[in-house]
Amino acid sequence: MKIMGSRLRKKVRSAKVKHLGKHPVYVTMTDKFMSGWGKAQGRTAKYVAVAKNYDEAQTVARNARARGDQKNVSIRSTKPKYDTRNVKVGWMNKKSSKRWYERGGF
Repeated sequence: MKIMGSRLRKKVRSAKVKHLGKHPVYVTMTDKFMSGWGKAQGRTAKYVAVAKNYDEAQTVARNARARGDQKNVSIRSTKPKYDTRNVKVGWMNKKSSKRWYERGGF
């Protein structure tokens, strides 16, 4: 499974790239269980995890794939934007969702 293009992977991992922003890497995923009801009534429920670097993003992505309720897991370097009429977005960070950022968290 291809997570991100090799050009972007090299850019993110490069020691020459000192700073791509406060939170340069994002992990996006679709929650199959929560989509369509509750706060996401009639919409798709998506979560975005903010990571400090590519390695941390890989850990979050592995944990998301280990759960049965997450699909379409991807790593990206740009901040995702969604149409709020169709998508309910939940944001995660290491402080609010610590287990997602631990290896083997799920």
